[in-house]
Amino acid sequence: MSIIDVAVPIMIDVKEAVSHAMQAFSNLAGQTRAAQALLEEVEMVRDNGAACWAVTISVPPGSGPSLASLAASFGNRDYKVLKIDAESGAFVSMKILKI
Repeated sequence: MSIIDVAVPIMIDVKEAVSHAMQAFSNLAGQTRAAQALLEEVEMVRDNGAACWAVTISVPPGSGPSLASLAASFGNRDYKVLKIDAESGAFVSMKILKI
């Protein structure tokens, strides 16, 4: 087998994965809510055999962008895990992380 015969998938790096995850969250939740998102952790996982980046973000609870709601939620965050396909960068899923 020559080097040409070996199919090596090109994977997106962690920065690209986070960028894709934040864009997917913005598309689903809106720009205002996405602007409040903080990156918490990133890890490579397997999802049905496929390599995925699991990107955990946190956002203030609720959907209101008001200053009062942000102040009331200080210290409280909702956590979301977004899976991004490591080969294509495609959004796979978003789940609520219970803490």
